[in-house]
Formats: sequence, C-alpha cells, structure tokens
Amino acid sequence: MSEELVEGFGEIVVDFFDEGRSRRWSWWDRPAASALLAAAEDRDREFDAVVVGEYERAFPR
Repeated sequence: MSEELVEGFGEIVVDFFDEGRSRRWSWWDRPAASALLAAAEDRDREFDAVVVGEYERAFPR
C-alpha cells in the first residue's frame, strides 16, 4: 500500500516496523517506533515524509 501511495512522488528509503509488538505500547517502548522518533528529530535524516499504515492507532485520542 505504501508503494502505491508514494508512486510518482518519491520512494521509500527506510522502514520502521515493530513486528510482534503491540501498537498499544508506548512509541518509546517499541524499538522501531522509538527509532522513527529519534530519526525524525535528526536534521540529516534520510526521509522527508512518513507513511502511517493505521493512523487511528498511530495517533490515539
């Protein structure tokens, strides 16, 4: 799905996915999610956009 979303606009250069970890856990308690947060703070990161697969879980109310 991500590949289709970015087609014609860019490319996927890095993947942050916590396989086998509940998304109910804090972002800081999941290795890939915390790596994404750390990378997002880096001015020299290798990406300029983020594709979120299930936004309702990524940004709970």
